Amino acid sequence: MDSLSEVVDSVVQGRAVGNRETVARLIHEQERRSEIIASLLLTHDQERLVRFLRMRKKLEGDLAAALETNNLSNADKVAFLNYINTESRHMEGNIKAGGAGLKDIIGMLVKLDYALAQGDAGLRTRLMSTTPQAREVVRKLAYRLARGARTVQSEVRDDAE
Repeated sequence: MDSLSEVVDSVVQGRAVGNRETVARLIHEQERRSEIIASLLLTHDQERLVRFLRMRKKLEGDLAAALETNNLSNADKVAFLNYINTESRHMEGNIKAGGAGLKDIIGMLVKLDYALAQGDAGLRTRLMSTTPQAREVVRKLAYRLARGARTVQSEVRDDAE
């Protein structure tokens, strides 16, 4: 914020921008940084989607159980019926559209695995030039990520069953 204020003040007062190194550092590679942030946000949204689907499955199961035991009021039953109808139409649309979607799933997964392997090779090269402490930090983070990925995979598998 200070740098922005300084640039604006310099323009308004007609003087040279001070602290150019800071300004240059802040604006350097904006597009690339934006791509990285957008990719991280997409990954976060994908994780949230899996979590939300798991929660929705549980809530739908709880509602269905309450309906079967007649523990819902008439207003709740009407709301649940509306939800079921809306979701059913949405699912039908997704199923119909699914036939026009991705055809070569295996090919897509092979490309993804190749891209990950290439990224791993480059990352491994860069890691070898870091300090042992930095490599240990990365190793611990990678372990946590792998453990989280296994958890998500097993939960997605459970949801698919």
